[in-house]
Amino acid sequence: MNTTKITIDRLRGGALIAALMLAGAACGGGGGTGGGAGQGGSTGGPGSGGVTGAGGGLGGGANNNCGAPGRACCATNSCQSGGCCVGGTCIAGGSACMGDGTAGTCSNGSCSTAAGAACGAVGQTCCGGAAPVDGGGAGGRGGGGVPICTAAGARCAGGMCVACGSRGAECCTGGGTDACMSGLSCQTGGDGGATCEPCGASGQICCAGMCDSGLACAGTAATGRTCMNCGAVGGACCPGDVCQTGGMCMGAMMGMGGTCTACGGSGQACCGGGGIILGGALGTCEMGFECTAPAGGRDAGGGSATCAPCGAAGQACCGLGGGFGGGTCTGTLRCTAPDGGGARTCQ
Repeated sequence: MNTTKITIDRLRGGALIAALMLAGAACGGGGGTGGGAGQGGSTGGPGSGGVTGAGGGLGGGANNNCGAPGRACCATNSCQSGGCCVGGTCIAGGSACMGDGTAGTCSNGSCSTAAGAACGAVGQTCCGGAAPVDGGGAGGRGGGGVPICTAAGARCAGGMCVACGSRGAECCTGGGTDACMSGLSCQTGGDGGATCEPCGASGQICCAGMCDSGLACAGTAATGRTCMNCGAVGGACCPGDVCQTGGMCMGAMMGMGGTCTACGGSGQACCGGGGIILGGALGTCEMGFECTAPAGGRDAGGGSATCAPCGAAGQACCGLGGGFGGGTCTGTLRCTAPDGGGARTCQ
């Protein structure tokens, strides 16, 4: 699957890095590296016919920080080793179920009601709350007095936990990337109902902006974005000025023409916006590289930003995203600024 990265302004860049900092804190204090280079192209909307999304987490998605006890539930409300998803957080199997009207001990995704009856798995009653109208449950992400289901691939409908997230089944809660298993997205049919259907292959809608290897998520929000065999490095840009991962569209005019040039690697331009520094925000690079500003800084009137190795001693910190804070290093190194100010490096 390929990931779409876009050029962002200063405020959105700051918000993105803040989110990454929080995610890093949740994962512990270990060092890390920069994210992968994004798929070239413009901002994309949902594919025609529904909301795009690819199943993540346990089924094979982009989120590697979910599913463990104490962390967020993965796609289709999945948790590792038969854990239970309560309030969006995984509870380990054998641990006490707490919150959202659950009780008892978590066992294979199932908790208990206050009366001691098993609840939360497919075929069992929903945990907590009063029974909702059919189809109106909150799946595994419920809160307060809303009935929930705690097992993977289960949602609350009519007071009972029913299957969700598989091909042709109703979407689980979470929408988009969380609603279906890997390779599927939550798509709206002609009757208005939302089910999990294939995505990411040639001719299919994109899975949350991602496509199978060798394809690009082409098109625009207005036309609908689909996976197409176009946009390879050295070839013509796809409709919507889009390229496959590791490439960015250069020279396009009004969504037409242009050539996909390599980006994101060592010494190459950063992916996203042609490597141009816009409003202080930089693009993205492959794992182990950081998008760095040219001599004079990112506020020196603009210029090309390139990908340089990061994370090792004396190198730029990974994940700085143009200097908005955060930053990770390998091993026991710390991301620090020199005395008197200047670029932050790993020391």
